[in-house]
Amino acid sequence: MLSPSRTSPRKKTACTPNVRSSPMNPVRSSPLAESSQSSDMVKLVTNKELSISVDRQGLRRACQEATIKKDNAGYILMYKMLDLVFSLEELAESRGLGIGKPRPGEEHKPVLDAGKIAVLKEYVHFWTKKNLATTFSEKRLNKAITERSHYARNQVKRQLDKSKI
Repeated sequence: MLSPSRTSPRKKTACTPNVRSSPMNPVRSSPLAESSQSSDMVKLVTNKELSISVDRQGLRRACQEATIKKDNAGYILMYKMLDLVFSLEELAESRGLGIGKPRPGEEHKPVLDAGKIAVLKEYVHFWTKKNLATTFSEKRLNKAITERSHYARNQVKRQLDKSKI
């Protein structure tokens, strides 16, 4: 049992000064916290022909979500990173990768930029190999791209329905 003069190490003593922010005594924060508040851009993979920059916070969120779902990490990372590279309208108006035969009436739709997709796939392969010691098939990554472009069409459709009301 503790003696009355001793206190638990977790309890705060009354002699701790009350620190307030003032011009003479500013509250300190770490440099990482300051840099995380600004939206910096990060280059994914520097290619001779193409260099893609994405939002640092968005990339961090995508990588965190992929880390949580390890068995499906490549799919999740590709799905989330498409939003960082392409706009919602680009995804909605495209035919995705354009691998299959276009449906009737979709022949005029453009495909997503193959160079950007190649850089994204390269980044996903690198990230999964480094962090999870595994790689994901091209087929699975292509499925993520197809599903994201399909969902983008649904999102645009909902936005149009809300604007009509």
